[in-house]
Amino acid sequence: MSEFSRRLEEYIRLSGYTIYSFARYAGIDRTSLNKITMDRRMPTLDYVKKICGYLKVSDEKKNELIYLYKQEKFGADTVKAWKSIKDFFEEFYYSPVDTDNIRQGDPYITHIPAKIFMEPTTITDSREILIDIIT
Repeated sequence: MSEFSRRLEEYIRLSGYTIYSFARYAGIDRTSLNKITMDRRMPTLDYVKKICGYLKVSDEKKNELIYLYKQEKFGADTVKAWKSIKDFFEEFYYSPVDTDNIRQGDPYITHIPAKIFMEPTTITDSREILIDIIT
């Protein structure tokens, strides 16, 4: 069983539900939810976010569940690379600029496209986001 499936089931139980009662409460198909918790089906990110909206756990645990989903879906190395890229751009964006040493004609970056902060849901999305940023 994947860590994502194990944690999902754990958080459903921490919320005070069985798989079946949670499915009824959240208005989702109980068979699908059961297959997800048994590691026989991989949901979409939107489905996971919908489930998180009904869990009665901390936002930290919900974010952890989404992170585990992404690791399962795209691979730990890919998710780690996305985080490194995002962290790099956030550090770059929020770093103070030494305006005393900027000469006329020097490039001055005033912002980073908001698209870098989007979270890709597919490999194609991640390539498109990076291509848009680079070009």
